[in-house]
Amino acid sequence: MTDETLLQLCAISADDQHVTEEWLVDLRLVSYLVGKAHSCQSLVIQQAMTLLAATLGRLPQCNPTHLPFGYEGPIIKSDSWIERESLEQVGKQIVGLLHLGTTPDEIATFVCYAVEQSIHLGFMQSQDYDAWRPGMSSGSGWRSMVKATPYGIAKARQEAQANLGQNSAGQPPDDVAGGPKPDEQNDGDTGDHEGHSAAFGAASFRSAPTVDDGYRWARQTELVRATNQVLGEGTLNKGVLSRACKDNHVQTKGKPGRGSLVDVQSFLIWAARRFKIGKDEQTQVRNAIIGEITERNS
Repeated sequence: MTDETLLQLCAISADDQHVTEEWLVDLRLVSYLVGKAHSCQSLVIQQAMTLLAATLGRLPQCNPTHLPFGYEGPIIKSDSWIERESLEQVGKQIVGLLHLGTTPDEIATFVCYAVEQSIHLGFMQSQDYDAWRPGMSSGSGWRSMVKATPYGIAKARQEAQANLGQNSAGQPPDDVAGGPKPDEQNDGDTGDHEGHSAAFGAASFRSAPTVDDGYRWARQTELVRATNQVLGEGTLNKGVLSRACKDNHVQTKGKPGRGSLVDVQSFLIWAARRFKIGKDEQTQVRNAIIGEITERNS
C-alpha cells in the first residue's frame, strides 16, 4: 500500500509538519503487519491497531478535545489519545483494502474486536470523556478514546521485526523505510488472494461466541429482550441500541431505524464492551438471542 493511500485513509496531508520519516515508517509498518495477517495470526492485527493508535495519537489534530468540568477554562486536549471510533474507522479501511476478499461485515467486526482485545491485553488503555458542546442535548457527548501503552508499542515493534526482519544497522528493511516498491504495493495480495482473505475473515469470529448463519440477524427488540433477560431488566434500553446502530457501532442491514436487522456477532462485541462482560455472559446472551429468533420463526 502506497504512502499516498495510507495518508488519504488517515485524512492527513503529506505536507503536514508532523508527517516525518519516522512517523511514516510506523504507518507503513501498520500496513505491512495487516498484510501479513493470516487466520492463525489475529494477534498481529491487534498489534497493528495498537501501532496505528500510537501513530495517529502523535498528530495533534487527532487528539480529542473537551471542555473542563464545569465548562469553564481553556479547552483540554488529550495528548497521545485518539477517539476509538476514529481509530476503528481507519483500521477498517486499511484491513479492508489489504483483504478485499473478506466481506465488509467481517472486516468491521474483526477490527472492532481486535481493538477490544488490545485493551484487554494491555496494548492500549481506554477512557470515556465528555465531548459535549453548547447546543448538544444533555448526555449526548460521551465518547470513548484509546491510547497505546508503552508495552503495546513494544510488542507491535517486536512483531514487526519478526515479520519483516532488520538489517545489520538495526533499521527496518529498505522497502519499509523508503516505502513499498511499485511491484510490491499490495503486500497483502499473496497470489492466492481469495483463499488468503477468506481464511482471514474466518478468523474474525474465532475468539468470540459464534452464531450460526440462520441466527445471524436479529431485530432490535429481540436483542434488548435477550440482553435484559441475562444481565437484568433495564440493562439495555431500546434507545441506546438504536443510537449505537445509527452511529455504526453495531452493524445493521435493511431500512434504518428500529425496524432494521442487526448483525448478532457485531452486537455481542459491542455489548461486551459496553457492559464489560466476559465470554460466558456473551454466550448466555447469544443463546438468549437464538431463543428469541427461534420463537419468532416458530
